[in-house]
Amino acid sequence: MAKPATKIKVRVQRFVATTIDHIKINGNVWWPQRAISTVSKQYETISDISKPVLLFVHQWSKMGGAGSLMENMAYNMAIKNQYTSITFDMRGVNKSTGSSTWSGHNEVNDILCVTEWIKLNIAKPIIIIGSSAGAPIAGSAFGDINYPYIIGGIFIGYPFGFWSSIIFGKHYNKIIQSEKPKLFVQGDSDGFTSVSTLQGYVEKCKGDINEIYIEKDIGHFGLESPQFDLMICELIHQFVTEKVSKNVDIKLWHQRLDGMGDDEDNDNDDNKEQEEDQVEEKEIVNEDGNEGDDEEEEEEEEEQEYVEDSNENNKNNNDSKNV
Repeated sequence: MAKPATKIKVRVQRFVATTIDHIKINGNVWWPQRAISTVSKQYETISDISKPVLLFVHQWSKMGGAGSLMENMAYNMAIKNQYTSITFDMRGVNKSTGSSTWSGHNEVNDILCVTEWIKLNIAKPIIIIGSSAGAPIAGSAFGDINYPYIIGGIFIGYPFGFWSSIIFGKHYNKIIQSEKPKLFVQGDSDGFTSVSTLQGYVEKCKGDINEIYIEKDIGHFGLESPQFDLMICELIHQFVTEKVSKNVDIKLWHQRLDGMGDDEDNDNDDNKEQEEDQVEEKEIVNEDGNEGDDEEEEEEEEEQEYVEDSNENNKNNNDSKNV
């Protein structure tokens, strides 16, 4: 008799964080959860201290970038590999206050305030993942020496080319000088950065782990399309487990962050309880490899099947992605 499949669910929790220049940043936590038993409707959050939090940084706000464009990957990393994932809107996007900038200089503060929120509310080290123009902005946060608990970075379609450097060039030094593990993912037909240009910059990067993955016969915007999300998610998981985890003590970082002052933690617990009453939540229910039985779930829960090695495990996301 086959063992009953464990029901896996993602709970999406909205949060608001405030930057040092008083901008309100709206984001979502994608919490992986599992059923307490095969017959229970109660779920518990999966908190694996060997796994970092994944922080997704969206594309250029000036060209329509938004946190929603990263939600498909956040969802898949939560449901498939049980990573707690974060998406958010940088300043001037949707409900986040303030105005976006052309260079992304002020947006670095948006990322850093979200990392502070993660440190206080989740207490896990962070892997930062930036896409397109979000990659250099994420790289500046990644390379900030005051945030050592950002322990690795993955940069999708990083714009290192000449014309891109006019706008984003001031971000380059932070990522080059950082010794933290890095993975650069790019199409071989990227119109903003040639493969040789990418290789030249990566050769300058400090540290022992500076990886490049090149996808053949694909351009900049093609790589950002939802059809490549699962492939990129697999690269993220491999990089974290095979490179970062073997070179960074993730459990030790979790212990450090979780034990930062008993009084402070108690205050944070109170704040989190108050926040729980105010956040907006929705649940996406999946059954790992198990079809049927969906009628047993509560009506207000959105349900989807999760089938291993099938495109059906994608969250519906038909948004076009931008620079």
